[in-house]
Amino acid sequence: MLLGFVAVILLEVPALVIAGRRRELRAFWVLLALSFLFSLGMVQRWPLPNPTHLIEAIFQPVADVLGLK
Repeated sequence: MLLGFVAVILLEVPALVIAGRRRELRAFWVLLALSFLFSLGMVQRWPLPNPTHLIEAIFQPVADVLGLK
């Protein structure tokens, strides 16, 4: 897993640095860090949050009001 992330860094970061795209580089590092943490959590079998539960919590009251199930 670590080698995969290193390969992505070696492929993407130099082009962003040369082009001077600082905002994109910051976004890249943030998203890469999040994806690394979630990947590590999956490998280590940590209990990770499920985005489906958040979506259900948001839309369940709307479905109840509309009488949908």
